Formats: sequence, C-alpha cells, structure tokens
Amino acid sequence: MGEAGPRELDVPVVGMTCAACVRRVEKAIAKTAGVSGVTVNLVTGRAHVEGAAGLDVEAVRASVARAGYDSPAETGERVDPSEREARVAVWRAVVGAALAAPVVFLGMSHGPLAHEVWSRWTQAVLSTVVVLGPGWPFLRGAAGALRQRTADMNVLVALGALAAMVSSAWAVSRDGGDQEHAPIYFESAAAIVALVLVGRALEARAQRGTTRRLRELAELAPKTARVRRGGEARELSVTHLVVGDLVLVQPGEALAVDGVITEGKASLDESTLTGESVPVPRGPGEQVAAGTVAFGGSLTVRATAVGARTTAARVLAAVTAAQTEKIGLARLADGVSAVFAVVVVALAALTLGGWIAAGVGVSTAASRAIAVLVVACPCALGLAIPTVMAVGTGVAARRGILLRGGAALERASRVDAVVVDKTGTLTEGHPSVTAVEALTGADEAEVLRFAAALEQRSEHPLAAAIVREARSHKIELPSDVEIEAVAGAGVRGVVDGAPVLVGSEAWLLAEGVTGGPVRARGAASVVCVARGGALFGVIELSDEVRPDARETVARLRDRGATVWMATGDRDEVAREVARAVGIEHVVSGARPEDKTALVTRLVDEGHRVAMVGDGVNDGPALAKATLGIAIGSGTDAARAAADVTLLDPRLAGVVSALRVAEATHTAMKRSLFWAFAYNVVALPVAAGLLVPFGGPELTPMIASLAMSTSSVSVVVASLVFGAWLDATLRRDHSRSR
Repeated sequence: MGEAGPRELDVPVVGMTCAACVRRVEKAIAKTAGVSGVTVNLVTGRAHVEGAAGLDVEAVRASVARAGYDSPAETGERVDPSEREARVAVWRAVVGAALAAPVVFLGMSHGPLAHEVWSRWTQAVLSTVVVLGPGWPFLRGAAGALRQRTADMNVLVALGALAAMVSSAWAVSRDGGDQEHAPIYFESAAAIVALVLVGRALEARAQRGTTRRLRELAELAPKTARVRRGGEARELSVTHLVVGDLVLVQPGEALAVDGVITEGKASLDESTLTGESVPVPRGPGEQVAAGTVAFGGSLTVRATAVGARTTAARVLAAVTAAQTEKIGLARLADGVSAVFAVVVVALAALTLGGWIAAGVGVSTAASRAIAVLVVACPCALGLAIPTVMAVGTGVAARRGILLRGGAALERASRVDAVVVDKTGTLTEGHPSVTAVEALTGADEAEVLRFAAALEQRSEHPLAAAIVREARSHKIELPSDVEIEAVAGAGVRGVVDGAPVLVGSEAWLLAEGVTGGPVRARGAASVVCVARGGALFGVIELSDEVRPDARETVARLRDRGATVWMATGDRDEVAREVARAVGIEHVVSGARPEDKTALVTRLVDEGHRVAMVGDGVNDGPALAKATLGIAIGSGTDAARAAADVTLLDPRLAGVVSALRVAEATHTAMKRSLFWAFAYNVVALPVAAGLLVPFGGPELTPMIASLAMSTSSVSVVVASLVFGAWLDATLRRDHSRSR
C-alpha cells in the first residue's frame, strides 16, 4: 500500500545570502508537483516543505538547483547543514582577497606604475580570475535569478563586477594603455568580488554562533542506552526504546529518555534544559528528562517518553519551529526585498544616463552606476530578522524557555494581562494530605482506599497526593476499577460494586449526594468522597506557595500587566493564596469552561492575555489566550496547548519569557530599521547626488566595502544582543533562586 496522509520534508539549501535568495528558493520549490507549502530559513539554511503523500525529495532538490542553489543529500547531520559551505566561503574569501590585493595595489597606485601596459594587462588577467573563479557563485546565482525573471544580490554583484571588468577590458584593448583617455576599473571589479566574499565568510562564521544552540540540543541525548529486559541488561539504540523500558544510567552518563526514577539516587546536571548550573539531587519517584547528566550515583529510570516525545526533542523542535516561522516583520522585509533589486537596477540605469546627460563623462557616470549596483545589495535586509530570531530563541531555550514559533514571540511582546492557575503554578504543585475525616461509620483507611482507587490514573497533583498517602499506609488499591473523569470537577467510578464519586463538594451536591456541609481549616484544599449517593469522607490537602510567586506577581504588575488568578479550588483557599502573593483579581471554583470564559472576556475587552497553567483543565484556556504559557512540570495536555513552555518550574520564568519576547521583538525592529536606513543613506551617496554639494565620491570598491560591512554588522549586532540577553536571563535566574 502507498503512503497515506500529508508529508513534510526538511532539506538543506546552500548558497543563499539574502531575503531575495530565500524568496526565489521558495518560489521554485512551490512550483514542484505535490508541494502545498514551503518556508525557507536564511540563517539555518533549510527549507521546510509540506505536500502530498507522494512528495519526492529529489524533485524538491532539483527545484532548488534550478533556482541556482545546492541541496546536498543528508549525511545524518540534522543541524547546521551549511557547515561545509561556511568553510568553502572562507577559502573563497582567502583566495579572492589574495588575487585582488595586487590588482588594487596596481590600480590605486596613481603613479607611473599604473600607466604601464604590463600593469594594466596584469590587472585584467587577475581580475578576470577573481570574478570567474572565487566569484563564480555570484555569476551562477545571477543566471538562476534571471532565468526566473527576478533579481537578487547575486544579480547586483555580478552586474557591478562585470560592468567594471568588461568596460575596463574594452578600454585596454582599444587604446593599448592610454590611461588618461581610457580609465579602467579592474581594481573595482576584483575588490567588489573579494570584499563581498570576505563579508560572506564573516557572516557564515557569525551565523554559526546563532545555530550552535541547535547543534547542542540535537546532541543532548545519547544514541544508545542500557535497558533491563527479561532480567538482563542489553545495549540498544534509542530508536528501539519503548515507553515502560527500565533504562540503566551510570555516573557521568546522559539520560536517553524522559522518565521516573525507580531505583538509585544521583545529582542531575539539568543546565542544558533549565539553565540551572548547580546539579539537582534526584531520587526514586522523581521525574527526570532526556539529555540531563547523572553524577554521584547510578539510576534506574522507567521511560515515560522516548524519541521525538522527550524533553530534549521537544526543545529542538520548538527552537527550530520558532526560527522557521515567519512573523510580520519578516514578511515586511520579504515584501521590500521582492522589488528592491529591480528598483536598484533601474536606479543604476538612471544614474548612468543622468550623469552622462549632465556631461561628467562616461567613465565617471559608469563608476557611479556600478557603485549603486554594489552598495544596495540587500544582504543586511535579509539577515536582519532571522539572525535576531535565531539568537533570541536559542538563548531562551538555553534558559529553559521554549517558544513554539515566531508568532508566539511576537504576541508575547505585547501582553498586558496575565491569568494564572493556582495549583502547580502559584503553588508548588506537590500537595500533601493533612487530614482525613471518615463519615457514616467508615474509617480513614477506607476513605483513602476508595479515593485513591479512582485517582490512581489521574495526573492532577491532588490526585497524586492522595494516592501517595494511601500507599504510604500500605493500602492495597484495586486495579480493575471503572473510571470516568469529569474535567474540572472530579472522578466517578465503581469500586467493590459500589458507585463512588471523588471531587469537589459543589460537584457532589450537583450529582445529588446527600450529607452535611464540609468545613475545612485555613487554606486547605478539600476533596470529598461519596459512596452509594452519600458523603463518605473528606480529605484535606495543603500546598505550599512557591517562594518566588509574590515577587513574580509584583514584577508582572511593574510591567503594567493586570494579574488574575483562576482556580477550581474553594473561595477561601483561593483568597488566602491570592493575599499571600499579592493578586487582587480572583476567580474561584472555576471549571475549565469558566477559565476559558474569563480569558475570552479579557480578550474581547481588548487585552492581550497570557494564560499560565499546568493542568489538563487549563488546556482550553491556554489555547484561547493570546499567549499560552505552560509550566514544564505540568501535564502533556497543558504543554500541547501552550505557545510557551517553561522547563524550569519556577514561576519567575513567566517574567523571563515575556522579557525575551519583548527584547527580541525590539531588537528585530531595530535591526530592520538600520538595514533600511543603510540603503536609504547609501543609495544617494553612491549615485553621486551629494558630489555637487561637496559630498563624498563613493567608488565601486568603497561601495562594496560598505555593503559587506553593513551585512556583517547586522550579524555581529545580533550576537551582541544574544550575549546581553543571556546575561540578563542569568541575573533573573539567580534572583529567583
């Protein structure tokens, strides 16, 4: 049988240098049979392609080749596929600069040496070698662009270099060396190519820093693991692991799976996931994640997630998705780049014709036209957004903050209202049973047994606490229990032939359960147990408020955000926790639909709402909010519905996530502004419009230097921003400890 369902491909694209290159590759792939969608990322050098089940990867690669670029076959290296191209770029730059140096020296000597016939022919030969040798990618890319009736940076560089070289070669062949009447620009042709090659090499080197985090993430988890099966330990590839396997971890080894420790104790280095530099002690019953490293002890871990479902894999997927998705600013840059090269060619033609008409001479007019072609290459424009995006999301991931996509980053930068769940979010999420009250002749052990029998399959922290308390009293729980979960209310089932309800008092009363009102002490959460339609017992549980909760709420309010708490717990409990952390707006007794209604109301009022939660019942509200933030210690359902996942369970991560989004969005706007500003300023200078007023004359060689410098400066500025952001998050992290 054939494949069923849609197919997604991820292929490398080598040779792209600007937003126009990205657009051309996207257009070429989009014409491939079976393709329904394509997104190309300049920084990561990859194309994400969606299409029908029969989509052929070789057809996609052929489309990339027709556009004038390479798409080499994968070698198993998932991250940073342009590593080889970066090394080639360095060698091209070195060879190009070495050959161009004597041309520039001879051409700019302005003495007798420059007038010699041998000197001019030497310049002609060396510049030709530079343009047709190291500069061949420009000519190839320009040919591909022109075949598709478009223009990009390659077209501008090729036109500039060829115009300088051809006009100079014609002058030399015509007058045989009369420098005075036949000016030549061989040095400009060689310098244009050499300087752009140097700029590309520096860009490639800097961009490797922006994608290094992806490589680190891809290498977090080991490729093999020792597994205990059938009473014996065997080494298996991680691709053969399944949920439930017992994985053996020795000191110094990284975990290959997410799971729960069943035996042993060790300190785990979780810095690659959470940014926490100090190893954290872990023991039986505690959750651990793939990619963390054990020290000081051996562990046996029962796998709860393997392969693509592990934390390390989700981190990699989230960072990659965030760098692939195009946001509004990126679409703006793409739209400008789509017409920019064509406009520049037209401006160069106007410059040439205008200055000839003004009587300055063909050579001067040609020099200024070439300068226009070279200085306006839209490299900086194409790099402005993706480099900052790559840096911002990579730094965030290093600190345990996963942004699902670029759109999430854009939305997070504008949040002005925050709705926070209580249990597991404002509180530690590890409640303990503080009292068990038996009614109608039952004893405490019976109440615990009936409650734990229904709660043993639930992920909710209160349910886990009840089960843990029952097992601590050696109470045996029945395994053949019929269970039906009622979201936001409780659980119903049949235990020992009797119908049992476990949940909130309000739900039990709505179900017709008889019994007196429940009285709880202080801020205790109350779980009621009913059997046969009558109240059977009451279990009280308490949960400590997170130590950083009050400071986090204060910092959110300082940012201008209104903070709400929405919880399914009793009003007395909710109000006491709210007072402890400084929250004024409280919605208690909230079912999932109530939380969703609150978020919807705030959004309808014009607020940009972030919902912070960790439970199954938070999923609908997380999905409805402008921005959903899931605490990493929460359930899979919460993480699946969220735009942002905090791997570190500390609530301070909410402020850090908003800080990352705001700072990255601001940096992108700043980078895009300067990329635009560069072209706005450079074009009239290159065209010579300031010369009549005493302004500078921009030669083609200086224009190429200016263009390359602008591109490199965009990437370097992004890396500087990344260093600042990392230092800022490190301070936030230390402050919340």
